[in-house]
Amino acid sequence: MPDPDMEVLDGVGHSVDQEMEEVEDVEPFPLDVLPVSIVARVLEMMEPHEMLNLALTTPKMEAFFKHIRVGITNFVIHFSGESSAIQLQSDGGTIICGTDPLNAKVMVPRETIQSWINQETLLGDLQSVYRNLCQMFRPHYHDTVVLRTTGLDHLLLEESGFVRDRLRNCEIIIVAGGEISKEALDMVFLLSGAEPTDYRELELRSVQVPVDFETRNAFQFRRSIFDDARWVKLNDLFKIRDLSHVTLKKTNLTSSDMNQFIKHWINADEDMFGEFYSTGCEEFLRDKILDGIVTLEVKRLRIGCYFIASRPSSNKTYPYLAVIVSRNKIKMLPVTFEKHGAAESHEFELTKRECDVLEKLQRKVFIEEMLASNTMQDLRPRMMRELELIGNFLRKYKVIFVEGRARMYYRP
Repeated sequence: MPDPDMEVLDGVGHSVDQEMEEVEDVEPFPLDVLPVSIVARVLEMMEPHEMLNLALTTPKMEAFFKHIRVGITNFVIHFSGESSAIQLQSDGGTIICGTDPLNAKVMVPRETIQSWINQETLLGDLQSVYRNLCQMFRPHYHDTVVLRTTGLDHLLLEESGFVRDRLRNCEIIIVAGGEISKEALDMVFLLSGAEPTDYRELELRSVQVPVDFETRNAFQFRRSIFDDARWVKLNDLFKIRDLSHVTLKKTNLTSSDMNQFIKHWINADEDMFGEFYSTGCEEFLRDKILDGIVTLEVKRLRIGCYFIASRPSSNKTYPYLAVIVSRNKIKMLPVTFEKHGAAESHEFELTKRECDVLEKLQRKVFIEEMLASNTMQDLRPRMMRELELIGNFLRKYKVIFVEGRARMYYRP
């Protein structure tokens, strides 16, 4: 009998110990008798691997989970030999399909899914696990596929409909590891079947690509992130169309290449990219990169940023390009002029006044070239007068020239 002096009472005078004993005496009831809406709310508080462990306690429970199909973010499929596995979203538990576990924080061992892995091959087990997971969970986004370079040639050359299907229907492909053969990487581009209109991503992570690798489809993914891009040539960059993001971390590109690439962007009839980052094989020289290009440096920004205007085109959403050069790195961001009050405005958008200044600078260069060519002599007085008016306009808005380049010191 509990000591009355030590007895803990709740707010209405009942013994807490007594209530706990009553709770312990309550008969457990099966989860599947609850309304589906209530079950869904309960499951929202659980991690995916916890739901999986619960689902596989009995065949009846597994059937119940396959009936309600809980929503998760996505699946991450690792094709990695004996380390092959499937993750329930990026941090929701890793299901080990091979015999050599990945270094994952939360692992679901093979023993838990024994009823799913009775196939004759590892690839067959992986496909069986994936099929059962798709019956149990409802992913909100397409898969991420991770390909390890070890044994990749053999994997891609196999007549496996599962591998091909996953490559064609996933959202993100990550190729990770060490060296990769030209044949294997070519198969990745070929089997993925990516179209420029698809919002898909290819990341070559810590992969050493042969320098002489060539493909017509280098930038067929909307997001392309290549750690080793020494194989990327200037002609590959010219083929970029309507991509959201390009990162080239290690390249053989030079300042002259970047100069030609920017000039190609200026004359392109349509948007080429949303963001472009690249590291060169040498220190990028700003003057060489911007040679022959009209620029405006706006000092309201803390970094050296040069704005460039494209040739007029009705197909371009972003008619201006922000270029930032720092040692052997270059960053390019296509921008538009600032829409005052718009939530999406950011620091690299130009004001209408800055756009006007850039337009005047382009006109100034055009007139100076006409005067230098000694053509249209009858229009010379008129052109000289226009140059004078442009000069007054630039001085009004405190535009000065430093080493031949226009610099604007305040934001109107």
